[in-house]
Amino acid sequence: MKWNPSFDHKKTAKGMVHIILLLLLLSQFMGCVASSSHSTRVEEALPDHPALVRHTLASGTEMWILPRAGEAVELRLVVNAGSVHEAPDQLGIAHLVEHMAFRGTAAYPAAEAQAELAAQGLNLGSHVNAATSFFNTTYRLSLPNAEALPVALHLMAQWANAITFDAEALAGEQLIVQEEWRLRQSGGTRINQQLDAVRYQGSLLAEREPIGDLTQVLGFDRDALLDFYQQWYRPERMTLILVGAVDVQQVIAQAEADFAAEQFTLSPAGAPLSNVDLAAFPAASAAPLVAAVLDPEQGQRFVQVMLQRPQPAPLTQVNGQFRDLIDQLWLEILTHRFNQRVEQGDLARGQTSPFGQLLTPDFQHYLLILHPQQGNYAQAVEVAAQELARLMQHPVLDEELHAAKQRLLHQRGDQARFAAAVPPARLADRLANAAVYQLPVLSEAQEFELTQQLLSGISAAHLQAALLELEAQAQVKLALIGPSSDAEPIAATDFAALWQQTLARPQSPWVMQQAAVASLPALVQAPLVQRRQLPALSTEGARTERLTLSNGMTLLWRQDPALDAQLHLDVRFPGGRSLEDEHGPAWVFWSMMLPEACGYGDISAADVARFARTHQLQVRPYVEELHHGFRASASPAQLEPLLQVLQLKMAAPRYCEAGLVRWRERLQQQQQQQHQPVEQSFAQQLQALAFESGHLMQPAALLQQLDALPLEQLAEQRERLFAQASAGRIGLASRPLPEQLQVRLPAWLAALHTSDAPAITWQDRGLRPVAQSMQASWPINLSPKTQVQIHYSQPTHWSAERQIALELLETWVHQRLQARLRQDLSGVYSFGMHHLLARDPEAYYLGRLNFSSAPERAEELIEAALQEIAQLRQTPPTAAEWRQAQETWRLGLAEREAQAAYWSAALAQTQTPAQEEQLALAAGQAAALSAERAHALLVEWLAGPVKIFQLTPRREEG
Repeated sequence: MKWNPSFDHKKTAKGMVHIILLLLLLSQFMGCVASSSHSTRVEEALPDHPALVRHTLASGTEMWILPRAGEAVELRLVVNAGSVHEAPDQLGIAHLVEHMAFRGTAAYPAAEAQAELAAQGLNLGSHVNAATSFFNTTYRLSLPNAEALPVALHLMAQWANAITFDAEALAGEQLIVQEEWRLRQSGGTRINQQLDAVRYQGSLLAEREPIGDLTQVLGFDRDALLDFYQQWYRPERMTLILVGAVDVQQVIAQAEADFAAEQFTLSPAGAPLSNVDLAAFPAASAAPLVAAVLDPEQGQRFVQVMLQRPQPAPLTQVNGQFRDLIDQLWLEILTHRFNQRVEQGDLARGQTSPFGQLLTPDFQHYLLILHPQQGNYAQAVEVAAQELARLMQHPVLDEELHAAKQRLLHQRGDQARFAAAVPPARLADRLANAAVYQLPVLSEAQEFELTQQLLSGISAAHLQAALLELEAQAQVKLALIGPSSDAEPIAATDFAALWQQTLARPQSPWVMQQAAVASLPALVQAPLVQRRQLPALSTEGARTERLTLSNGMTLLWRQDPALDAQLHLDVRFPGGRSLEDEHGPAWVFWSMMLPEACGYGDISAADVARFARTHQLQVRPYVEELHHGFRASASPAQLEPLLQVLQLKMAAPRYCEAGLVRWRERLQQQQQQQHQPVEQSFAQQLQALAFESGHLMQPAALLQQLDALPLEQLAEQRERLFAQASAGRIGLASRPLPEQLQVRLPAWLAALHTSDAPAITWQDRGLRPVAQSMQASWPINLSPKTQVQIHYSQPTHWSAERQIALELLETWVHQRLQARLRQDLSGVYSFGMHHLLARDPEAYYLGRLNFSSAPERAEELIEAALQEIAQLRQTPPTAAEWRQAQETWRLGLAEREAQAAYWSAALAQTQTPAQEEQLALAAGQAAALSAERAHALLVEWLAGPVKIFQLTPRREEG
């Protein structure tokens, strides 16, 4: 393959040696890709997805249509108008234009479009949304079927050419943008803003945060927005994307009319710079740039190493894909080397981005993240430089390269195998991203075939050459992230010198301490007792079975070709932390979690983790108040490795003092943390007040009497957690598996370890809402906002009908509160009204309303929310509102039922055949439930008491 790196001939002699090496490799790159009949011209563009239809409308708008089986239809309108296109006195105007699209167009004044879509169950946020970035604004519509497609296409065109920018609506939306800005203010936001300043340093991107300058945003008038809109919302700057079962010629015909040139009112076209030119980065400097990224709420200390350079070859060409694969391989190998340094005690954690990310369509960014031991920034910088230098100075080991290639091939192979399971929304987003960043549009099968072909031609020398080129071209940026108290000890020049000196120092060749992939015990099988299909949960395409296993557990297994690609499994036992004595140690937590730090059987925790990373699977213990168990997920192709890990973790937990010490130190740091996020402190203090026995929910409860818990006792008590085998449930959901696995998989699960120890049952520890009204405020917020939580709670009883009513009511209540707090008062950007109907150990209802606001408006908005909820109790939903709530719930259920994770959890939570059958009855019960019946329950649940909690800005001292 042809690779034409350019170099500065004035580089040092060392650099010339690197260049000579690269030039020697050029002959190896030539012709590395060949078809059966001739060598491929690597400069040629890659082919499109075979099903993709590209069409240019008469007005100049591009249409990309990807026909796809299934009912759902996804639409995206990508407008090449983002924050980089703003003048210095327009900061935030692109984002405000996007907001105004939802406040009225010529054909849909005010919120008529939203109302029409809402009648079909489509909600703002989940189905109707938009986002503004540096280079573009993207509008999104997610339709459950093609019935509303004509309206959706027309609405997309209205956003493209007919936003009205009503002056009254503009005044309200400016306040909402202000609240969007306020919502984002937090310690995490301040850290990210500082990181952005480092990441984009020297580029216009550093000055064009999409939300803009609030002073300017609040001052824009209608004419200012129209000027920007008519300048940049031009048909030739747009890409209209459709994914789904659509009539291609019909949608093109409608788009020709809706996006016709005469529909646009445009200002005279100039000759604007390209996105690449607008956001160009400066040439790299020889020395790394070092920045301290500090905040009072940042507790952890770690380092981000950024390596930035122009993209070496377009990704739309074979050469670009070849170079991208080389990058993915060395990044993967570097992550595994960091993991070994962790095991050797040189790091706490270390990882890399999986590939080079694009900051602009032609500028790449590689990211390394290292967490040092004891918060030692210099240690992290030194380890990063050492390992990069080692990769540059010595070829990677054959074993490393082979393992990295296999991992990449497994990943691409799984993607190709389960391409039909990719949700249309993800495909549409992928196409939108391709339109913005000039990426190829390949099918999963094409990607896999190309990866197979290119990987066979990549050697260790290619990786070394790529890193030497990166050293010659890249700008290095070091971000030292930690608490603001670290400001004085950080000297940028010292860290820059440390990086350069370490990178120049000769490194010894890499020595692997362990095999690239740990060896786990072979799978064990055991017989089944009974297997039967569940007719209520089975259809022509999907099958759900109940299997009684010889270890005493029950397996509920759903296989459905409509599920997403991942297999999900949930092993669930009753008990959880309720088994712990209120005044004793948290033995359930420690017996389940400590082996994650100590290991299982003869396998160290690091080796188990490495095995899981290699096979791209997860098997994690969990401990809840009333249940405990394991949750697992993987590609079906990795089913056997997943079951190996699960069998090992259930059968052979290991306990060690060193792991306990590490856990204890971490929890103690959290408990005494001066730099923890204020939201975390708010949540902990709120829990302690709002719940009876709320102290049991605090991190301190995990440390209680820990010294009185011998490790050998933990091992004994762990056996009791899996003693009540008949109560153990396994929820499993996947796409249909090969015939041989229909027998093997249940047999492997039947061999999961259970215990003959005396069974124990969960107990009521009294965790429930306090039955009284209260108000409390904590003036500790470092951000200019007040965060509000309003709680309603009531003792009640649980039933399936009540649970469905609660979910339906949640939609209605949300819509009413949104209309009042956001649309009428322009007081909040986002909020949540979350409802819980607890079943065990004692049923209760809990409703929690959360929002953030300007401190001076908090009391006004609290009162408005209370009044609106009181009004909701007085007046039931109208027939139209209730139909809309039912349709929204139905669409939400359909979306959940397409996810394997939903089914694995839902099936594991059932305890009786009646509860299993209830999963099939829910849709019919929701359709039959009357608004009056549901409203009567709402009246009961929202009767009180009411608790109001506020996190307010810190008071100025003095």
